[in-house]
Amino acid sequence: MCASLAGFAVNDAMLNLLFETLPVSQTLFLRGLVASALLVGAAWWFGALSFRPTRREAGPLVLRALGELGVTAFGSLDQNADAEVVLQ
Repeated sequence: MCASLAGFAVNDAMLNLLFETLPVSQTLFLRGLVASALLVGAAWWFGALSFRPTRREAGPLVLRALGELGVTAFGSLDQNADAEVVLQ
């Protein structure tokens, strides 16, 4: 619990420093890169990267990945819709 609280404090401090010098989009992109690197490192450490789906599992996994890719790529084409949701 102490480690997670320390991680939150470090994350908050780093984001506050970055927000002073970079736009919000770049700051969040950098945060995502660091978080992804940490998660991949933790997954490698615990051996979670050795997952090999069976043929039966592969189909639904590919469909889900394609669905998430589609939502990410085309879900926010209307930039004004995102701003309206935030303002509500």
